This record gives sequence, structure tokens and C-alpha cells, in this order.
Amino acid sequence: MDSIAAGKSEGKQVGRRVYLPSSFIGGLRDMRRRYVDAMALVQKFGKPNLFITMTCNTQWKEIQENLKYGESAQERPDLVSRVFRAKFEMLKAEILKKKLFGEVAACIHVIEFQKRGLPHAHILLILKPDYKLLSPEAYDRIVSAEIPDSNKQKYLYSLVIRHMMHGPCGPLKPDNVCMKDGFCKNHFPKDYCDFTIHSEDSYPHYRRRRNGPTVRVRKQLLDNRWVVQYNPYLLALFDCHMNVEGSTIKLVKYLYKYVYKRHDRVSFHVHSSSGPEDIDENNEFQSGRWVAATEAFWHIYRFSLNEMTHSVYVLQLHLPGQQMDLLTVNGNLAQSYRESAFQMGLLQSDTHVEDTLDDAASFQMPCSLRTLFATLLVYCSPSNPKSLWEKYEGALSSDFKRNKDLSGYGSEEVRRCVLQDINKMLEQIGKNVGDYHLVPDNFHFTSDQRVTKEIQNERNIPFTEEELLLSSKLNIGQRHAYDVIMSEVLSSGSRSFLVDGPGGTRKTFLYRSLVATLRSRGHIAIAIASSGVAASILPGGRTAHSRFKIPLDVSANKICQIGKQNSVARLITLAKLILWDEASMAKKDIVEAFDLLLKEVMDFDKPFGGKVVVFGGDF
Repeated sequence: MDSIAAGKSEGKQVGRRVYLPSSFIGGLRDMRRRYVDAMALVQKFGKPNLFITMTCNTQWKEIQENLKYGESAQERPDLVSRVFRAKFEMLKAEILKKKLFGEVAACIHVIEFQKRGLPHAHILLILKPDYKLLSPEAYDRIVSAEIPDSNKQKYLYSLVIRHMMHGPCGPLKPDNVCMKDGFCKNHFPKDYCDFTIHSEDSYPHYRRRRNGPTVRVRKQLLDNRWVVQYNPYLLALFDCHMNVEGSTIKLVKYLYKYVYKRHDRVSFHVHSSSGPEDIDENNEFQSGRWVAATEAFWHIYRFSLNEMTHSVYVLQLHLPGQQMDLLTVNGNLAQSYRESAFQMGLLQSDTHVEDTLDDAASFQMPCSLRTLFATLLVYCSPSNPKSLWEKYEGALSSDFKRNKDLSGYGSEEVRRCVLQDINKMLEQIGKNVGDYHLVPDNFHFTSDQRVTKEIQNERNIPFTEEELLLSSKLNIGQRHAYDVIMSEVLSSGSRSFLVDGPGGTRKTFLYRSLVATLRSRGHIAIAIASSGVAASILPGGRTAHSRFKIPLDVSANKICQIGKQNSVARLITLAKLILWDEASMAKKDIVEAFDLLLKEVMDFDKPFGGKVVVFGGDF
């Protein structure tokens, strides 16, 4: 590998890096499995009885007493994380060891983080049969939904006013954050109720008497209808928002709602502080995952995000000997396990999928119908995809049949075009038509039809006239690097380069010159970086993990999840240059995994598969 040092120029680099363990992203990866495990506990011990929510209070004395003069809790996310975790362990001890609510058969909890960064915990309790809440009196002993008497319970009264009053919302404040379509999402204010009402399959209606006191909260007079359910003992002990209420099976899904929603995200833009600039929000702003400092420290300290009191073991079912015993049905070898199971009558029919396609075919354009067809293949797992293709091929290809450019070709060429269009959609999520056996194995696409969305996106990356002139503004060191790299690229060479220079040597200026020149000539130049911030600075840049599907834990697996027929593999084959910024931040195993990927895709044993690769950074 050749080493090239970028020319020195004025400037400096200021920043701070926080390195997170691999469990940071992996912690939520298996949430779906944990949800299934939680439902197994429900099947074993019965439906949940109590649902508890505990929210961090930055006014806790353990936090305030450890702040420096003039320092706020927001400036000490490490302290907030540790104190909340200690408080939460105390809560678990009260429930599990001191048996505050009785004997616990099973306990599940999940830690979440608000947008502003404060942690909160959700706990589901399944009590043993002798301690289950079966009457209104049992709920009244544990849960209260009324404002206490200020004369008899002065301390508890102050805590309820401070932590457990909802709103105001509705007509009192229509623009409150809890409002949706003119109604409160949490159904406040509640109805008055003289007695707690409990039914077997619904939430209890807690006692909220009409003759209770009225308090002023956020400039409005509120009564018992605005009280969030609480346990007096826990509220007085922990001095924070502590919601305690009866539970149903639905709350198991709420506990693991990250199965159904994505991570918190934020739009950001990295720009120079040298002066004002014109900003095109559509092109300049990036979308990235939002991680608050408190959550980052929670992962750095390796505190658990979720726990269960009983371990659930997943048992795999298999037959002894060869698993190909399974593909044979009535002496015939099926093409997939799904097809064999369908022939044996173990799977239901695709009636619901066919009904969906029938309805869509009556009013959808063929292009939209093909998108729906690809979506159903991936997410609905039809038992016999080939029969669906044969049944709806006519509706899926009607626009291609009317195409004048294809009028001189036969049905085979029309079928090839339709399948290629469906294949483009499947390749976006790492699938292809071959995975579903829609066509015979000897069916091939022509090379000019293999223009995938990834290739189109790379070729459509815009470049300005100013970027094309950057090469004329390079200094001596930058010019030398530029000429050597361009000469290797244009001569179809296979050398790799290392651009080494400290912060402020304008390495990014050189990178932008290289990619702009190549893209202006119709070539593909892939720009990646080790961090999201560095990638956002490069035109069309992405992180190395995102672009090449590099495993997060490369110590366990150095194989990138890209096959030779994948659309990204096609992009790698056509690329003239691969530029990796901040390569000094990447581990050795990551670069080795990248090397193995290029060798496999290019089927060439030279370093990096014989591709021209430029690594840049401050080594």
C-alpha cells in the first residue's frame, strides 16, 4: 500500500469522540425475540397484574449534592444514569425481596429514554395466585387515584401535586403535547367514580370521588379526575413520577413497542462556521439516529436494558440425519422447505394474499402492482410464490406489453423486463427473484438490465461546477496525491493508497476533487467513512458499515452480508474508486472483512480484489 501525505495548510480540528460497545446497537436487535419470551411467561403464569412506570427525577438529592457550583443535571448525564439505576434497583428490591405487592411469579422490565434524555422504566408484574388482584378492595389497597388530604398527609400531598397531576389538556389547553385529533391520548380527564370498578378483561376504573380537593397546577384548577394512578408508599419513598396501575396482556406489546417502531431520529446538517451559506434543506440535511447522552452512558456502563425473572429457552425441532429428508414429498423433491410443507398440507393457502392482489389489480397501475407484489413476497411469506406469479403475470406486465419498444419482441422478453423490475425492488432489501423460484434456474437477465437502484443513486449524485474546479486549487502535496491516484484509476490499476495527514491538512478537499472528477466522466466513485459525521461531509458519503454490510461485531464474524448476486456487489464491480475517510478509526478486523468482501465479489485474490482503494485519516 502506497502512503501519501496530504499538504499542510492552515486550520484545526476540534471534536470529542465517545466510543460505544457493540451491545449499544445489539441491545435492541433481539427485542422481537424477547417479546415472544415475555408472552411465554404470560402463557405459563397468567396475564400481568400490575404495570409500574418509574421516571427519573433530576431533583433527587443524590444528583443535586454531587453537582458543582453552577452545574445542572443536564451537564452530568453519567451521574443521572448511575443514580437512576441505583434507585431502580431499590424499587426492584421493594417489589421482589420485600414483597410489597405479595409473592411475584414473574417480572419483566424495560428501560427507555425520553427525547430530552431522561431514563424511565416500565415494569410488568405477574403475581402468584394467592396475591392476584381480584376485587375492588384489593386495588384500593395498592392503587390510589385521588388527591390526599393536605392536613393529614402533607408530604404525600406535595408529591402528588408535583409528580402525579396530568395536564391540563383538552379545553383547558388544546395545544398540550398529549392532544391528538382534539382528544387526550391518555383519556384525561377521567370520569368521577365513587367506587373502584373492576372487570376481568378490562382496565379497572379507580375511585375518583367528586368531593375531593381542588388544586392549582400550571395555572389551572384540577381535581381528582386529573390524578395519575399511584402507590402512596412508593411515591413517598422515591419522590418521582411513579405510575402504578392494573395491567392487561396488551401492555406486554407496549413494553416491547420498539419491535414496531424505529429508533428515535433527528435531522442534522454539518456546515462550516466561516460564514453564511445557502442551505437546500432537501439535499443538505441528513437523517440520523438520535441518542441522548444519558442513553449513551447507560450503554457505556453496560447497564441492562431489559430483564426477566425467568429464563426462556428456545428449543429447536429437527429430525436426526440429513435435513434433505424433509424436501421429499410422495417421492418428489421440492425446491424449498416451504413448498414441501405446502404440499403436505401443513401451511394455509394464500387466499388473503390473492384477495389483496385481486383488489389492487382492479384499480392500481401495473408499476404499483409490481411494488405490491414484491412487498407481499418479502413480508407476507406466501406459501407458493410461483403460483402467484403465474396467476398475476398478465396484470403485472400489461404496461410492458403495450410498450412500442418491446412490440417486436416475444413474451419471453416481456417477462424478462417485468421480472427485472420486480428484482430491482427486491434487491433493495437484499432479496432477488431467485430466492422465490419464480422462474427456472436457467433464466438469466441481460447485463444491461442489471442497473440497480444503488447504481442509479451513485450515478445521480450531483456535482457542481465549483467542485470540478477544485483540482485546480490543490497545493503541491495534494496535487501529487491527486495525480498518482487518478493515473492508477484511469489505467485500470489495482494499487491501494493511504492518505495520511493530521487534522487541518484539507484531506477532504482532496477527496472531493477525486470523486467530482470521476463522477463528471461517468464513472462510479464510492465514498465511505468510519463515522456518520465524516460520511455526511463527503458528497454521497455513507458509513462503511452501512454501505458494505460489515458486521458490528467483526471479532465473531468477518463475513459481510453481501452475496455475489446482490445489488451492492454489482455496484462494487462497476466502481472505479473506493474512498474510505477516517480509516484510522476502524479496527483491523473491519478492514480485513472489507478486504475479504472485495476479493469474493471480484473473484480476484489480490489485495482488495484488485480495486483502487484510498484510505485516509490521521494515523
